[in-house]
This record gives sequence, structure tokens and C-alpha cells, in this order.
Amino acid sequence: MKQQTHSVAWKQLVERAATEVARLPERDRRIIELHYLEDVNFDQIADLYGLTKGRISQLHKAAMLLLRKRLSAVAGFRLER
Repeated sequence: MKQQTHSVAWKQLVERAATEVARLPERDRRIIELHYLEDVNFDQIADLYGLTKGRISQLHKAAMLLLRKRLSAVAGFRLER
């Protein structure tokens, strides 16, 4: 029974994280999706957007901070670095 409860809780957290990613501004959302879901590195993302790797890193960091803030407000969920 405990295994099933964990699975439900995990599913809810994953759904909440996906919801919060979807709420990000379009460019930030796309950077997160490209990097984590499509395994695209910052150099490649920078080329796609015509920006520097450093700027993509800044945008990524800001998006992750916003996600951490939003998710921590939900049942104490913590997104680790």
C-alpha cells in the first residue's frame, strides 16, 4: 500500500512540475524543454536563439529559480540543484 501512495504522490509532483514549466514565459520554457527534455546543450540553444552561451545560462538560472520558488510553495516541494 505504501508503494502505491508514493507513486501517486510522485505522479502529482511530476504533474505539478510540468504545469509550472508550462507557465514559464515562452523563451524560458523552451530553454528548459530543450535542455532537459531534448538534451540540447547551452551552446546549441545559444545558436538557435542568436544569443551567447552565457546569456542562455543566465536565462536558464532565472527560470530554474522561478520554478524552485513556485514549486516550494506547493507542499514544501524542493527542486535540488
